[in-house]
Amino acid sequence: MRVAVIADIHSNREALDSVLARIDQEGVDAILNLGDLVGYNASPNECLELLQGRQAWSLAGNHDLALLDPERAQNFNIIAYEALMWCRQQIRPEFLEFLQGGGIVDQFPHRCFARLHLVVTWPLHMPAQAPSPSTQMRP
Repeated sequence: MRVAVIADIHSNREALDSVLARIDQEGVDAILNLGDLVGYNASPNECLELLQGRQAWSLAGNHDLALLDPERAQNFNIIAYEALMWCRQQIRPEFLEFLQGGGIVDQFPHRCFARLHLVVTWPLHMPAQAPSPSTQMRP
Protein backbone atom coordinates (compact mmCIF):
# COMPACT_ATOMS: atom_id res chain seq x y z
CA MET A 1 0.00 0.00 0.00
CA ARG A 2 1.41 3.40 -0.99
CA VAL A 3 0.50 6.12 1.50
CA ALA A 4 1.03 9.86 1.08
CA VAL A 5 1.64 11.78 4.30
CA ILE A 6 0.38 15.38 4.42
CA ALA A 7 0.05 17.91 7.23
CA ASP A 8 -0.61 21.54 8.09
CA ILE A 9 -2.98 22.36 5.26
CA HIS A 10 -4.48 25.25 7.27
CA SER A 11 -7.45 25.82 4.93
CA ASN A 12 -5.19 26.43 1.91
CA ARG A 13 -7.22 24.94 -0.92
CA GLU A 14 -4.82 25.97 -3.67
CA ALA A 15 -1.91 24.18 -2.00
CA LEU A 16 -4.06 21.12 -1.24
CA ASP A 17 -5.27 20.97 -4.86
CA SER A 18 -1.65 20.96 -6.01
CA VAL A 19 -0.60 18.25 -3.55
CA LEU A 20 -3.61 16.07 -4.37
CA ALA A 21 -2.85 16.36 -8.09
CA ARG A 22 0.68 15.10 -7.43
CA ILE A 23 -0.66 12.32 -5.21
CA ASP A 24 -2.91 11.25 -8.09
CA GLN A 25 0.06 11.26 -10.49
CA GLU A 26 2.05 9.05 -8.12
CA GLY A 27 -0.71 6.44 -7.85
CA VAL A 28 -1.00 6.65 -4.07
CA ASP A 29 -3.51 4.28 -2.43
CA ALA A 30 -4.32 6.35 0.67
CA ILE A 31 -3.56 9.62 2.43
CA LEU A 32 -2.48 10.05 6.02
CA ASN A 33 -3.13 13.61 7.22
CA LEU A 34 -1.18 14.52 10.35
CA GLY A 35 -3.49 17.39 11.26
CA ASP A 36 -4.30 21.06 11.03
CA LEU A 37 -6.74 21.02 8.16
CA VAL A 38 -8.15 24.38 9.31
CA GLY A 39 -6.81 27.78 10.25
CA TYR A 40 -4.99 30.73 8.65
CA ASN A 41 -6.45 30.54 5.10
CA ALA A 42 -9.87 31.06 3.54
CA SER A 43 -11.06 27.60 2.49
CA PRO A 44 -11.74 25.35 5.50
CA ASN A 45 -14.90 23.78 4.06
CA GLU A 46 -13.36 23.17 0.66
CA CYS A 47 -10.27 21.50 2.14
CA LEU A 48 -12.36 19.27 4.37
CA GLU A 49 -14.58 18.36 1.44
CA LEU A 50 -11.60 17.47 -0.75
CA LEU A 51 -10.23 15.04 1.83
CA GLN A 52 -13.60 13.49 2.67
CA GLY A 53 -13.93 12.39 -0.93
CA ARG A 54 -10.72 10.33 -0.73
CA GLN A 55 -9.26 7.33 1.02
CA ALA A 56 -7.77 9.43 3.83
CA TRP A 57 -7.20 9.10 7.55
CA SER A 58 -6.73 12.22 9.65
CA LEU A 59 -5.36 13.14 13.01
CA ALA A 60 -6.76 16.25 14.65
CA GLY A 61 -4.06 18.90 14.93
CA ASN A 62 -3.97 21.69 17.49
CA HIS A 63 -5.82 24.08 15.14
CA ASP A 64 -8.47 21.45 14.40
CA LEU A 65 -8.98 20.86 18.12
CA ALA A 66 -9.05 24.59 18.86
CA LEU A 67 -11.78 25.03 16.27
CA LEU A 68 -13.87 22.60 18.31
CA ASP A 69 -12.84 24.09 21.68
CA PRO A 70 -11.74 27.76 21.47
CA GLU A 71 -10.12 27.61 24.92
CA ARG A 72 -7.37 25.55 23.28
CA ALA A 73 -6.49 28.63 21.17
CA GLN A 74 -5.74 30.89 24.13
CA ASN A 75 -1.98 30.63 23.57
CA PHE A 76 -2.12 31.04 19.79
CA ASN A 77 -0.65 34.20 18.30
CA ILE A 78 -3.24 36.83 17.38
CA ILE A 79 -3.20 36.00 13.67
CA ALA A 80 -3.75 32.29 14.30
CA TYR A 81 -6.45 33.06 16.87
CA GLU A 82 -8.39 35.46 14.62
CA ALA A 83 -8.14 33.08 11.65
CA LEU A 84 -9.46 30.26 13.78
CA MET A 85 -12.39 32.32 15.05
CA TRP A 86 -13.23 33.19 11.44
CA CYS A 87 -13.05 29.49 10.50
CA ARG A 88 -15.45 28.67 13.36
CA GLN A 89 -18.01 31.02 11.80
CA GLN A 90 -17.55 29.53 8.32
CA ILE A 91 -17.37 25.81 9.00
CA ARG A 92 -20.35 23.70 7.91
CA PRO A 93 -21.94 21.36 10.49
CA GLU A 94 -21.04 18.18 8.62
CA PHE A 95 -17.37 19.15 8.79
CA LEU A 96 -17.57 19.73 12.53
CA GLU A 97 -18.58 16.07 12.80
CA PHE A 98 -15.61 15.08 10.64
CA LEU A 99 -13.22 17.03 12.90
CA GLN A 100 -14.76 15.66 16.08
CA GLY A 101 -13.90 12.15 14.90
CA GLY A 102 -10.35 13.25 13.99
CA GLY A 103 -8.31 10.38 15.50
CA ILE A 104 -7.03 7.59 13.30
CA VAL A 105 -5.79 5.17 15.94
CA ASP A 106 -8.78 2.85 15.46
CA GLN A 107 -9.14 3.45 11.72
CA PHE A 108 -5.70 3.15 10.13
CA PRO A 109 -5.15 -0.44 8.97
CA HIS A 110 -1.42 -0.67 9.78
CA ARG A 111 -0.17 -0.02 13.30
CA CYS A 112 3.56 -0.12 12.61
CA PHE A 113 4.44 3.51 13.37
CA ALA A 114 3.66 6.29 15.82
CA ARG A 115 1.03 8.84 14.75
CA LEU A 116 0.92 12.23 16.40
CA HIS A 117 0.59 15.93 15.87
CA LEU A 118 2.33 18.18 18.34
CA VAL A 119 3.48 21.68 19.05
CA VAL A 120 7.08 22.01 20.12
CA THR A 121 7.65 24.66 22.74
CA TRP A 122 10.93 26.22 23.74
CA PRO A 123 13.05 25.04 25.42
CA LEU A 124 12.93 21.63 23.85
CA HIS A 125 14.04 18.92 26.27
CA MET A 126 15.45 15.82 24.64
CA PRO A 127 16.31 12.60 26.48
CA ALA A 128 20.00 12.15 27.25
CA GLN A 129 20.03 8.76 25.53
CA ALA A 130 17.98 6.88 22.96
CA PRO A 131 15.12 4.72 24.21
CA SER A 132 15.95 1.13 25.00
CA PRO A 133 14.86 -1.58 22.55
CA SER A 134 12.14 -2.66 24.99
CA THR A 135 10.37 0.73 24.65
CA GLN A 136 10.45 0.91 20.86
CA MET A 137 7.19 0.44 18.95
CA ARG A 138 6.46 -2.89 17.33
CA PRO A 139 4.03 -3.63 14.45
